[in-house]
Amino acid sequence: MILVVDLNEHSLGYLEFVKPILSVVRGAGLDYIVRKPGEVSEKDLASAGAAILSGTPLKDNSFLKEESIERLAWLKTFKQPVLGICAGMEVIQVIFGGKLKDSKEIGMTKIRTTRKNKLFEGEFEAYCLHRKAVSNGLNQNDGLKEFNILAESDNCIEAIRHKKKEKEIYGVMFHPEVRNQDLIKRFLEF
Repeated sequence: MILVVDLNEHSLGYLEFVKPILSVVRGAGLDYIVRKPGEVSEKDLASAGAAILSGTPLKDNSFLKEESIERLAWLKTFKQPVLGICAGMEVIQVIFGGKLKDSKEIGMTKIRTTRKNKLFEGEFEAYCLHRKAVSNGLNQNDGLKEFNILAESDNCIEAIRHKKKEKEIYGVMFHPEVRNQDLIKRFLEF
Protein backbone atom coordinates (compact mmCIF):
# COMPACT_ATOMS: atom_id res chain seq x y z
CA MET A 1 0.00 0.00 0.00
CA ILE A 2 1.25 3.49 -0.89
CA LEU A 3 0.75 6.33 1.58
CA VAL A 4 0.06 9.55 -0.34
CA VAL A 5 0.37 12.64 1.86
CA ASP A 6 -1.78 15.51 0.59
CA LEU A 7 0.06 18.71 1.54
CA ASN A 8 -2.65 20.94 0.04
CA GLU A 9 -4.64 23.28 2.24
CA HIS A 10 -7.58 23.45 -0.21
CA SER A 11 -9.42 20.87 -2.33
CA LEU A 12 -8.46 22.47 -5.66
CA GLY A 13 -4.84 21.53 -4.95
CA TYR A 14 -5.95 17.95 -4.39
CA LEU A 15 -7.41 17.79 -7.90
CA GLU A 16 -4.30 19.29 -9.49
CA PHE A 17 -1.50 17.69 -7.47
CA VAL A 18 -2.79 14.55 -5.71
CA LYS A 19 -5.29 13.04 -8.14
CA PRO A 20 -2.67 12.58 -10.91
CA ILE A 21 -0.39 10.75 -8.44
CA LEU A 22 -3.27 8.44 -7.52
CA SER A 23 -3.85 7.74 -11.20
CA VAL A 24 -0.24 6.56 -11.60
CA VAL A 25 -0.44 4.44 -8.43
CA ARG A 26 -3.71 2.84 -9.60
CA GLY A 27 -2.16 2.25 -13.03
CA ALA A 28 0.64 0.33 -11.32
CA GLY A 29 -2.00 -1.90 -9.69
CA LEU A 30 -1.20 -0.72 -6.16
CA ASP A 31 -3.50 0.14 -3.28
CA TYR A 32 -3.17 3.53 -1.61
CA ILE A 33 -4.44 5.72 1.17
CA VAL A 34 -4.47 9.51 1.15
CA ARG A 35 -3.86 11.42 4.37
CA LYS A 36 -3.29 15.03 5.39
CA PRO A 37 -0.14 15.57 7.51
CA GLY A 38 -2.08 15.49 10.80
CA GLU A 39 -4.04 12.36 9.84
CA VAL A 40 -1.13 9.93 9.33
CA SER A 41 -1.41 7.21 11.97
CA GLU A 42 1.02 4.60 13.24
CA LYS A 43 -1.16 2.00 11.50
CA ASP A 44 -0.78 3.90 8.19
CA LEU A 45 2.98 3.99 8.59
CA ALA A 46 3.20 0.30 9.51
CA SER A 47 1.18 -0.79 6.47
CA ALA A 48 2.74 1.57 3.90
CA GLY A 49 5.26 0.12 1.45
CA ALA A 50 6.26 3.64 0.38
CA ALA A 51 5.17 7.26 0.81
CA ILE A 52 4.68 10.08 -1.68
CA LEU A 53 4.36 13.70 -0.53
CA SER A 54 2.38 15.83 -2.97
CA GLY A 55 3.01 19.23 -4.45
CA THR A 56 0.81 22.29 -3.86
CA PRO A 57 -0.26 25.48 -5.70
CA LEU A 58 2.20 28.40 -5.61
CA LYS A 59 0.31 30.34 -2.94
CA ASP A 60 -0.18 27.37 -0.62
CA ASN A 61 2.71 27.28 1.81
CA SER A 62 0.77 26.01 4.83
CA PHE A 63 2.83 22.79 4.69
CA LEU A 64 5.85 24.79 5.91
CA LYS A 65 4.16 25.93 9.13
CA GLU A 66 5.81 24.53 12.23
CA GLU A 67 2.67 22.54 13.11
CA SER A 68 2.65 20.79 9.72
CA ILE A 69 6.37 20.04 9.86
CA GLU A 70 6.00 18.52 13.34
CA ARG A 71 3.21 16.28 12.05
CA LEU A 72 5.57 14.96 9.36
CA ALA A 73 8.54 14.29 11.65
CA TRP A 74 7.90 10.55 11.14
CA LEU A 75 9.82 10.95 7.86
CA LYS A 76 13.09 10.82 9.82
CA THR A 77 12.39 7.30 11.07
CA PHE A 78 10.15 5.90 8.32
CA LYS A 79 11.64 2.64 7.07
CA GLN A 80 10.18 2.68 3.52
CA PRO A 81 11.03 4.65 0.35
CA VAL A 82 9.81 8.26 0.16
CA LEU A 83 9.27 10.54 -2.83
CA GLY A 84 8.68 14.22 -2.12
CA ILE A 85 7.30 16.18 -5.06
CA CYS A 86 7.93 19.97 -5.02
CA ALA A 87 6.35 20.94 -1.68
CA GLY A 88 7.18 17.41 -0.57
CA MET A 89 10.87 17.99 -1.36
CA GLU A 90 10.74 21.24 0.60
CA VAL A 91 9.25 19.39 3.59
CA ILE A 92 11.97 16.72 3.41
CA GLN A 93 14.67 19.38 3.43
CA VAL A 94 13.18 21.25 6.40
CA ILE A 95 12.69 18.03 8.40
CA PHE A 96 16.32 17.05 7.83
CA GLY A 97 17.55 20.51 8.88
CA GLY A 98 17.78 22.02 5.40
CA LYS A 99 17.19 25.58 4.35
CA LEU A 100 15.06 26.89 1.50
CA LYS A 101 15.65 29.91 -0.70
CA ASP A 102 13.44 31.96 -2.99
CA SER A 103 13.58 30.41 -6.45
CA LYS A 104 10.62 30.83 -8.76
CA GLU A 105 10.14 28.51 -11.75
CA ILE A 106 6.92 28.18 -13.71
CA GLY A 107 6.51 26.08 -16.84
CA MET A 108 8.60 23.63 -18.80
CA THR A 109 12.19 23.52 -17.59
CA LYS A 110 15.29 21.74 -18.87
CA ILE A 111 16.65 19.39 -16.18
CA ARG A 112 20.20 17.98 -16.18
CA THR A 113 21.02 14.78 -14.33
CA THR A 114 24.17 15.32 -12.25
CA ARG A 115 24.37 11.93 -10.52
CA LYS A 116 23.29 8.46 -11.60
CA ASN A 117 20.05 7.33 -9.95
CA LYS A 118 17.11 4.95 -10.37
CA LEU A 119 14.47 7.55 -11.29
CA PHE A 120 15.77 9.38 -14.39
CA GLU A 121 18.83 10.00 -16.55
CA GLY A 122 20.31 12.47 -19.02
CA GLU A 123 18.66 15.75 -19.91
CA PHE A 124 14.90 16.05 -20.00
CA GLU A 125 12.13 18.62 -19.77
CA ALA A 126 9.85 18.73 -16.76
CA TYR A 127 7.04 20.94 -15.53
CA CYS A 128 8.02 23.25 -12.66
CA LEU A 129 5.76 25.31 -10.42
CA HIS A 130 7.48 26.57 -7.29
CA ARG A 131 8.50 29.71 -5.39
CA LYS A 132 11.09 28.09 -3.11
CA ALA A 133 13.93 25.64 -3.62
CA VAL A 134 16.60 23.85 -1.65
CA SER A 135 19.52 26.02 -0.55
CA ASN A 136 22.64 25.63 -2.71
CA GLY A 137 24.53 23.57 -0.14
CA LEU A 138 27.49 25.91 0.27
CA ASN A 139 26.83 26.20 4.00
CA GLN A 140 27.51 22.93 5.84
CA ASN A 141 24.72 23.78 8.29
CA ASP A 142 22.00 23.96 5.65
CA GLY A 143 21.00 20.28 5.82
CA LEU A 144 21.88 19.52 2.21
CA LYS A 145 25.00 17.73 3.45
CA GLU A 146 22.80 14.67 4.15
CA PHE A 147 21.69 14.54 0.51
CA ASN A 148 23.22 13.93 -2.89
CA ILE A 149 22.20 16.32 -5.64
CA LEU A 150 20.80 14.27 -8.53
CA ALA A 151 19.66 16.98 -10.95
CA GLU A 152 19.74 20.72 -11.55
CA SER A 153 18.21 23.32 -13.81
CA ASP A 154 19.72 26.70 -14.64
CA ASN A 155 17.75 28.07 -11.68
CA CYS A 156 18.02 25.54 -8.84
CA ILE A 157 18.60 22.06 -7.48
CA GLU A 158 15.86 19.90 -9.01
CA ALA A 159 16.35 16.50 -7.36
CA ILE A 160 18.03 15.03 -4.27
CA ARG A 161 18.46 11.66 -2.55
CA HIS A 162 19.33 11.04 1.09
CA LYS A 163 22.87 9.64 1.34
CA LYS A 164 22.49 7.20 4.20
CA LYS A 165 18.89 6.18 4.83
CA GLU A 166 18.37 2.43 4.56
CA LYS A 167 15.31 3.00 2.35
CA GLU A 168 15.67 5.70 -0.25
CA ILE A 169 14.35 9.22 0.28
CA TYR A 170 14.05 11.24 -2.92
CA GLY A 171 12.89 14.79 -3.53
CA VAL A 172 12.12 16.44 -6.87
CA MET A 173 11.22 20.11 -7.35
CA PHE A 174 9.51 19.49 -10.68
CA HIS A 175 6.12 17.79 -11.09
CA PRO A 176 6.38 14.27 -12.53
CA GLU A 177 2.64 13.80 -12.01
CA VAL A 178 2.13 16.41 -14.75
CA ARG A 179 4.84 15.24 -17.12
CA ASN A 180 7.39 12.44 -16.62
CA GLN A 181 4.98 10.04 -14.90
CA ASP A 182 7.45 7.24 -15.61
CA LEU A 183 9.54 8.65 -12.77
CA ILE A 184 6.72 7.87 -10.31
CA LYS A 185 6.30 4.41 -11.86
CA ARG A 186 10.01 3.69 -11.36
CA PHE A 187 9.78 4.89 -7.76
CA LEU A 188 6.86 2.52 -7.15
CA GLU A 189 9.00 -0.40 -8.33
CA PHE A 190 11.31 -0.04 -5.31
